[in-house]
Amino acid sequence: MDAPPQEINHHHPIPLLSDLLIVQPQSTIFRDYLRSIGPIESLLRDETKRVTVLAPTNKATLAMTRKPHQPAPGDEHRNGETHVTEEQYELERQENVRRWVSAHIIPGHPFAFEESKNYPTLLEDFSIRFRLVQQSQSTQEGDWVVVPDIQIIEKIEGRNGILYLVNGSILP
Repeated sequence: MDAPPQEINHHHPIPLLSDLLIVQPQSTIFRDYLRSIGPIESLLRDETKRVTVLAPTNKATLAMTRKPHQPAPGDEHRNGETHVTEEQYELERQENVRRWVSAHIIPGHPFAFEESKNYPTLLEDFSIRFRLVQQSQSTQEGDWVVVPDIQIIEKIEGRNGILYLVNGSILP
């Protein structure tokens, strides 16, 4: 006996960026880091805000020599202090993750890629640039890279912005 046909909802709205990240298997590590930053996760659930997310693939995140939660070179020993409390360590870890995730989010969308323009991210005083790597008759997002050479490998539209999967990590 055949199963009854499933109903298809043709009026299903385009998902929010937060929902796109949940179902996107190529960027689960970025999503997990992002979810630990409440205000940023809330931003991606807000239908009234427009943002652009440059989500590194799992492969790109795993390839990082310094993981997002680890301190930047030179930050390991604050003023010669070698011991930190567990609470201080956790606060620094959270701040490192916040900085890394924030560097991958551009407030606003839509916008046109331009080589001569700096695009401010959610990270204070940190911008990124794009560079055209190939010119085609109808230039697509895949024709651009995030400077220096992070390729955009997929574009997914959400109700409140755009999710770009990228093959590298932006290091603030």
